Amino acid sequence: MQFTTAAEAAKLIRSHSSVYIQGSTSIPEVLVQAMTDRADELTDVKIYSGFAVGRADAPYCRPEYKDTFLVNSLFVANNIRRWLAAGYGQSIPAFLGEIPGLFRDGTLPVDVAILNLSRPNEEGYCSFGVSADLAVSAVECAKTVIAQVNTAMPFSYGDAVIHLSRVAAAVEVARAFGRVVVVAPETTQSGMSQAITMYNPLYLRCVRKEEGLEVYSFSGTPVDCVKMAFDYLLRDERVDLVISGINHGSNSAVNVLYSGTMGAAIEGSFYDCPSVGLSLDDHGADADFEAAVVYGKRIVRSVLEKKVELPLCLNVNVPVGKPGELHGIRLCRQNRGFWREEFYRHEDPRGRAYFWLTGDFVNGEPGAEDTDEWALAHGYVSVVPVQVDLTDYRQLAALANVLE
Repeated sequence: MQFTTAAEAAKLIRSHSSVYIQGSTSIPEVLVQAMTDRADELTDVKIYSGFAVGRADAPYCRPEYKDTFLVNSLFVANNIRRWLAAGYGQSIPAFLGEIPGLFRDGTLPVDVAILNLSRPNEEGYCSFGVSADLAVSAVECAKTVIAQVNTAMPFSYGDAVIHLSRVAAAVEVARAFGRVVVVAPETTQSGMSQAITMYNPLYLRCVRKEEGLEVYSFSGTPVDCVKMAFDYLLRDERVDLVISGINHGSNSAVNVLYSGTMGAAIEGSFYDCPSVGLSLDDHGADADFEAAVVYGKRIVRSVLEKKVELPLCLNVNVPVGKPGELHGIRLCRQNRGFWREEFYRHEDPRGRAYFWLTGDFVNGEPGAEDTDEWALAHGYVSVVPVQVDLTDYRQLAALANVLE
């Protein structure tokens, strides 16, 4: 099992499949929304749901989705009642105790079960938390299980548990810390550092808005995104924390100067707000972000719960490996390494020269054990406090006699 995005997890749902959605007070809303967002790619997806306490209407209960999601209600809950009353979907009359048998004998086949689970215990088991009614039997029969791992979900002891090995994909979000407002660039912005947009108009688009979560796409740079959040969207509100990332690749050593991820984190610190830039030291297409999520949450919780002196900006880099394989967190300084660039020259069909920039990182302090590069190389999560003041105080004193 790997932690991934809700959009990636939802890709495990195929056309013509049958999907069980956990209910009661445990609706996995992030995953349900991600499934709904794929409506244009799917057809004839049967939805099984029971008693549910959630939003007024399930997001898949819309006229434009009537040929995509076929609602089969095991209980006429408030989130689908109006949909059924309008003649869409159907209600399956059955006693609660009979439904597990209908799952098991194939009368109600379950291809995918979508769950809202607790964090795993030391043995790798997650609890179904406050809603285990039909979910246990649905999971028993499901071919694929995807889960929203919720740190606010209590671990309820008993038989209603599932091992992580049974979960094909899991999603963990930061909403356990409170309301989250996401403003993200609509295109890749690697290497943008502190760049801002001055000569082009900027466009803001609301992608998703629900209780506790707002997601916006913005046409600017990472720093533009922070400015938009503080100076427009949240102008009259107090922001407790800025999180930038998780970046797909390390921002240790001199990379902090080039990084758009760290540019956004540094910008956040200008507003007297604790800021964290979080990066995973893995550029691979199949990178596993689980350790970055686990350690990122640990650091964020510490910053929020303990009194910190402002301004504060942390450059956090996580090495490759599972959470249990890493050695912990190491507070350190920035390595004095640099990039030795190379330009590869080519010619276009018209004979004009063009260049691709590449290069190799040179570690200027390979033996220094107090740097972020050493920490990453030895399986530690590196945490470097960074600041905007670029004054070289050593040279400031040394030059006093030179420039007198």
